[in-house]
Amino acid sequence: MASIDQTISEIADEFALLPDWEERISYVIELGRTLAPLTDAERNEATRVRGCASQVWLVSDKHPDEPEKLHFRGDSDAHLVRGEIALLQGDYIIVTLPGTKFMGTYYKWADLPQLRAKSDWTDDADAPIALGAFRARAWMAASDKARQLGWIE
Repeated sequence: MASIDQTISEIADEFALLPDWEERISYVIELGRTLAPLTDAERNEATRVRGCASQVWLVSDKHPDEPEKLHFRGDSDAHLVRGEIALLQGDYIIVTLPGTKFMGTYYKWADLPQLRAKSDWTDDADAPIALGAFRARAWMAASDKARQLGWIE
């Protein structure tokens, strides 16, 4: 399990790959699209985060294999806030090709040992490789990382 300092450093490294604030905002919004939504029953007054301009809900769960830890899940009606929640949860892998617009987002689906890819891809006519070649390489890189994280076998 990574320490908070390691996690912050990894997030900072990911953001360093993105050249400007617009791409960073887009990146966070894309992460929000990977979140599994909370159920209607979980979106209630007891789980609502007060003081936010957006509607935000946070729930915590205890897992039998880690009874000393709380695992948080969240949701929001605001795209950017959903992305911030996903960023804090950290169950995603981002693969980029520096100097291009190519970026692939992969995520762990709930508690299943599966890696999923987001379906929206942006082509880059100036890239040194074709989008299909990038997607194949990105999938291999994301799968290797998912194995290291213990998400898949």
